[in-house]
Amino acid sequence: MSAPNDASSAETQPRRQPRIFAIPPAVPISAANVEPAAEPKQIRRKATTKRETREIPFSQFGRVRTLTSYGMTRAQVAELYEVTGDEIDRILRRPS
Repeated sequence: MSAPNDASSAETQPRRQPRIFAIPPAVPISAANVEPAAEPKQIRRKATTKRETREIPFSQFGRVRTLTSYGMTRAQVAELYEVTGDEIDRILRRPS
């Protein structure tokens, strides 16, 4: 029953106009106002020559093992936790 109504309603509705989006004209790169890049700021890092003796909590041992197995070097993990490389070696030698 609804099929005849659908056909007649389609005939009475005006056809939709397609949507047309205006594209801005391309500006040549030489004509564009290009600002020079800002100089990168120097980041001062702390000297890592002497570290106070710290220990990594037992709850972080699994994370240390995971970080080293996923590609971080022992030195990078030691820098992350601000400990010596010996502390990382001690954790990795300990059975899990």
